[in-house]
Amino acid sequence: MRGLGNQETNMASSHKESFPRGFEGKGILSAWALAFVLHGQYEVLMDTDAMRYEDGSILLQKPGILSRWRVPQDCEELTILWFIFQPYPHWRNMLVWPEVSPGYASVRLDNMAPCDKITGALLQAHELLNSHWENRVGLAMNALESALLWCQTIVKAQCQPLDPRVEAAVAYIMHHVESPIRMDDIVTATCLSRSRLNQLFTRETGMPVMAFLERERMRRAVNLLTLTSRSIKEIAQIVGYDDPCHFSRRFSLLHGKSPQAYRLGPEPGIP
Repeated sequence: MRGLGNQETNMASSHKESFPRGFEGKGILSAWALAFVLHGQYEVLMDTDAMRYEDGSILLQKPGILSRWRVPQDCEELTILWFIFQPYPHWRNMLVWPEVSPGYASVRLDNMAPCDKITGALLQAHELLNSHWENRVGLAMNALESALLWCQTIVKAQCQPLDPRVEAAVAYIMHHVESPIRMDDIVTATCLSRSRLNQLFTRETGMPVMAFLERERMRRAVNLLTLTSRSIKEIAQIVGYDDPCHFSRRFSLLHGKSPQAYRLGPEPGIP
């Protein structure tokens, strides 16, 4: 598929692809497209600007739109899950997301409660579409519909903005998740005391700051374990752990099995 060139489709198709630093793609689709960023960074190119999307972002593109995108130079590799589909008529309201530019809308999974369900449903839809089951398309469309319904709940929640100081903390975490972040670093970025930041952050997101950071790291680790062949040591470094043994201990504590065991028989998403 290599970057969504001009594509024709029946009901649905799905592809998982990886692209190197600097790769550029473009094309026009006759169907809807959903792009789920599994790992790395994805830039949609506009006339005079570029919109960047990172791990956990979902981008929805309307039919007939010229798509131009690239992997930025500061991203080693992008892994993305594509869905090209013709929606059922009753999906109309599920596809109404806030537009970020004409023809494009997006939602970010930012550790909200339905995120695991969305990730699991998209992975299931991808697996079904690429299986040999007789009813694979219908089953996959059911899974995709489930993901879109859960996305609606996030879209509605994200219409209610977070406190700007919590947004600053979340932004800092997302941009530095691959580094060994300390609580003091996040405190400095928000100009709040440690106790006040934790209190405010917990109220707005439902979890303390460092729990949010660890959950984001583990969400990315799950995607890398499930969808790539990278070593446990590489994955530990990618998600911000200098010590792979410490990463394995934390992963085992949260998931009830080691990273290697999870890779051999994972269930989609984070429990």
